[in-house]
Amino acid sequence: MESKNQSNLSFHGVDIVESRLQVKQRYNFEQSVQMETTAELIQPNQVGHFEILMRLHLKVENYFELTVKGMGLFTIAPAITGKDYTDLVHGNATAIMFPYLRAFVSVLSANCGQMLPTLIVPPQFFQGKLKTIDRTNITLDELS
Repeated sequence: MESKNQSNLSFHGVDIVESRLQVKQRYNFEQSVQMETTAELIQPNQVGHFEILMRLHLKVENYFELTVKGMGLFTIAPAITGKDYTDLVHGNATAIMFPYLRAFVSVLSANCGQMLPTLIVPPQFFQGKLKTIDRTNITLDELS
């Protein structure tokens, strides 16, 4: 199998900006876990740099609730425009970032003892354009 370098999009990691877990009682596996995932593009403040705010919310009523928010940090080649830009920013970047939140949830839940099982979040596929958030109106408190 041949491997090629992807020089148009660079990933610089995920910063976890919120992790909130509330366990009410030992989870009995009788109810399925409700999951909601959202991702938003934070309006770039300089050409070629952008961030994605992703939220993963897992819940079983009366048992537990877990919210994780992460900021993915990316750069994109300035020459990339149009459909290629849209595909890389709105599709590839979310696909690159999501496994980091999945792993965070698994590691966190694996260390919760008997009250919570190790949670394995299924893969998600993001389609369409991400909602864009205006950077000038965001503070770290608002990310939570």
